[in-house]
Amino acid sequence: MVEVLDEILKVSPVSLASLRQNSGLRLTDDAEFTKEWEQDLPTLSPNEQQHLDTLRLGYLNHADHLNTLPHLVEMAIVGPLLSLSGCFSQPFRIKNEKTFQVATPSPVGEIDRKLHIWRLKETIWLMIVQSQGWELSIEAGLNQLISHLMFSPHTEKPLYGLVMTGGEFIFVKLQRNNDQIRYATSDVYVMRKQNNADLYHVFRILKSWVNA
Repeated sequence: MVEVLDEILKVSPVSLASLRQNSGLRLTDDAEFTKEWEQDLPTLSPNEQQHLDTLRLGYLNHADHLNTLPHLVEMAIVGPLLSLSGCFSQPFRIKNEKTFQVATPSPVGEIDRKLHIWRLKETIWLMIVQSQGWELSIEAGLNQLISHLMFSPHTEKPLYGLVMTGGEFIFVKLQRNNDQIRYATSDVYVMRKQNNADLYHVFRILKSWVNA
């Protein structure tokens, strides 16, 4: 199986259909499997809420403009979130695992996307989807992230990932059980949610990773 999947991962972008066909990968909707996304999450301090509100306003300030800086997502969203949650401190050590360049068709021509896979620590991964303007898609990074979670050598523990486009976030959990590999995804959280409720929730999950 490893040899077959290794060949699949040489092709970008990889599809979940290919992974399911050639492995024991299975999607689960068992609420118990992802209870850590909803239960016993840390509370937010007033200072954290203020920082998150400022981050959201910064995003909205740029979201109406088509010509954005190439690394705006990393500068304005990813960096502040990781810093505020403590992901730059021990035991986290951020490493750029891989970067993909993917061109996808659109009504206005091909759109170039870059998919950056960062490893925060042994069991936690981050996928950043970067593209021209705001033509971003969670799906563009989700398949690649799951494929890399499947190949992590740390198979004795559940593995977690987060895909970020700037305006959207989705969490992934993957766990091996003998020859079966189960995974689940969270709801898609969005920056435009009223009262900043979604960004608050995303940050609480990040804090739970730091406190685990």
